[in-house]
Amino acid sequence: GISNGNIINIRRLNNYTIDSSIINSSGILCDGLSCNLISYSSGTLIFNTTSFSSFTGTESVGCKILTTSVNLTENLTSTSTCFTISGSNVRVDGKGYSIIGAASGAAFAVQGNNSIITNLTIYDFATGIDLMINSHNSTLSNLTIINVSDDSLLIQTSHNNTINNLNISAVADSSNDGTILVQTGSYNTTFKDLTIEQAPIESIRIRSSNLTTISGGRISNPNIGIHLMETASNNTFFNLTIIPNSTTQFTIQDDTNDSMINYLIYNNSFGEIKWIDNGTGSFLRNLTLNGSIGPSTNLFIGNNTAALNSSAFTIGKINSSANITLDGISLLTINNIRRLNNYTLD
Repeated sequence: GISNGNIINIRRLNNYTIDSSIINSSGILCDGLSCNLISYSSGTLIFNTTSFSSFTGTESVGCKILTTSVNLTENLTSTSTCFTISGSNVRVDGKGYSIIGAASGAAFAVQGNNSIITNLTIYDFATGIDLMINSHNSTLSNLTIINVSDDSLLIQTSHNNTINNLNISAVADSSNDGTILVQTGSYNTTFKDLTIEQAPIESIRIRSSNLTTISGGRISNPNIGIHLMETASNNTFFNLTIIPNSTTQFTIQDDTNDSMINYLIYNNSFGEIKWIDNGTGSFLRNLTLNGSIGPSTNLFIGNNTAALNSSAFTIGKINSSANITLDGISLLTINNIRRLNNYTLD
């Protein structure tokens, strides 16, 4: 019958190799099942099928050096570095798949500019993603990195990078130098919606880098949530929840000198708490702080209310000068500002 033993030719295929070929039937993998590959040469794919449908040939992607964009079509495993991105404007879309290592190498070593890595999970490498020296303008988004033994994300003298919706968990951190390490000379790194769980030593280390912005997210159970070192300055932390593994551990450890100013800000639709620089010895020149902090965690901004539970912090100068903004107040006039000595959400 017409449904048995039919041979189909697809011509004018480009960038498709016989050793990494996939045939899809109505969008579903069919080679080895209802389809069998016969040959591919000079842009012509020949295969047979047991029944008719709509067919397309695609190329599977294995670990290799990348100079052009790819989409993952399956989970990958690697015993060393999986992908080295050596070209510019390379996009890797994981399509929800995973890359699984063997406690060595990196899932991605990025050596080019304008790279995009998105929509995948990374397991069991020494380094998750390494943005190497002079690899600029990368975008990392919708990524999960699990059980990395060294740095989940390493940024090495790399500028203007954007990281959105990064989730890191089960960190071994054998190097003790940060689950996320922003290295000397990197600047203008932007994080949004960052989650780090089970980072036993340091969650984020920023060394001699500036203009790092971390906006939103949660860091849980570290000894040190954020470690500022050497000449790290002009870094800003918005709306972060940081919960150290004990009240004696550091939310932020600031080892920079008094001329290095960094910023801590909390805001929402009801208002803002923004600590200000009062010169030598002020909080922004030494953000060292212990205790848990975050929206609704020892800090609250609500309807005509701003509050900080200063008694929750036994180390640091957080109980100091700040600009407070309250938005959306419905009162016709305001004759005074009331201050309570005890922390309350009312």
